[in-house]
Amino acid sequence: MPVLTRDTVTSSSYSARASKGSGKLSKRDYWLLPLLSVATILFLFAAAELSARIRYPEKEYEECRVQGAIDPRRAKPNCTVNAKVAEGPWVTYAMNECGYRTPDSCGPKPANTLRIALLGASMTMGKNVPLDQTWGERLARKMTQMSGHPVQVENLGWELLSPLHCYRQIGKVVSLQPDLVIYAVNPFDLNRGIDRRQLAQRNDPVLPAMQEATLPHDGGVNLRNTLKAIQNALADSTAVTMAQHFLFSNPDTFLRIYLADGDRADYVRQPFTEAWKSRFADFSLILGDMATRLHKAGIPLVLVSLPARCQVVMVMEGHHPPGTDPYAYDRELQRAAARAGVPFVPTLDAFARHANGDKLFYVVDQHITGEGDRVIANVIERDYLKGAFATARN
Repeated sequence: MPVLTRDTVTSSSYSARASKGSGKLSKRDYWLLPLLSVATILFLFAAAELSARIRYPEKEYEECRVQGAIDPRRAKPNCTVNAKVAEGPWVTYAMNECGYRTPDSCGPKPANTLRIALLGASMTMGKNVPLDQTWGERLARKMTQMSGHPVQVENLGWELLSPLHCYRQIGKVVSLQPDLVIYAVNPFDLNRGIDRRQLAQRNDPVLPAMQEATLPHDGGVNLRNTLKAIQNALADSTAVTMAQHFLFSNPDTFLRIYLADGDRADYVRQPFTEAWKSRFADFSLILGDMATRLHKAGIPLVLVSLPARCQVVMVMEGHHPPGTDPYAYDRELQRAAARAGVPFVPTLDAFARHANGDKLFYVVDQHITGEGDRVIANVIERDYLKGAFATARN
């Protein structure tokens, strides 16, 4: 039988106290451990971001952008820059002396030459697409073969141009003396809406400045701006972009998330919201004025509808959620074209019939790829140009 001594009792008491105390956190641990967790997360995110930027480099074409106080973004004349989105290839953007993305001069039209003027936003400009793969340049080559005459393209398309600002370029278009004007519109081009004062004064020499909405403040801390700043930081992250790319590459996942985006996706919902009814009405008004001015100048106008990936996925799957219709947007544009008396060329079905229709878009960026531009050019040639040339011969 063991004999208890004073040293044994003392040692046992100390061990018990130490064991009992080891289960408690000090006050320092309560803030140190969360900080270590946050630091670990930030380190892992920074490592992922660095790796993504090395593998999927990005570069904007800021050198060629001009941002006016009233006018929309436009390109600098005679500017050339290489740019890239994470999902796409390196692309050279070269502007002529008027700031149009074309190798041809915007000066007087050469003799015995046909000229096409393109109106629209970034999908008309051919964002993320090498110049020779853009639908405008593909169309010029097709027209050259069909007509036997050299064909020039003056591409007035640029990012974020609304229908109103495309209309404001009609004076420049007429001065180019084109043989044809093609105005291409994507749902995103209508999504932002149009300032009411600017629409009312669309024919004035200078547009009034846009009215800016004021954001509410909550007790001196603007939570909305804080959340917006976080959102913008995540949007600028290459790692987040590529994570979205792999997630949204699944058409079903993409469609489910996209349709949850409220107003942005309401162009496929039926009945249309009041906001989208207003956008379609404004577009119809602008298109009518555009057609009238070009008709007076003896220049034909064609309206082309460029699809969104959402519409293509819905048509390819052969079914869509209740209360949605992928063709609703095109029907509204067709009605506007009929009222304006201009031909209408939809491209949605051609995208949906393509073996990889949903892959004709950059998944996150959502612009159309070079292969998608080939589809657009083929549809315009088949549905409009061949008929137009046949009529001209007769």
